[in-house]
Amino acid sequence: MLQMEGKVLACQACISHRFLLQLQACQLDLQHHLHSLEY
Repeated sequence: MLQMEGKVLACQACISHRFLLQLQACQLDLQHHLHSLEY
């Protein structure tokens, strides 16, 4: 039972990590877009 729970937690951690990376990339795109609008 604990082993299964550990796998689920590891999977969630991996998903959230990838989500954060995508979020950072999205924010970088947003910043670039905002900077291009300023000029």
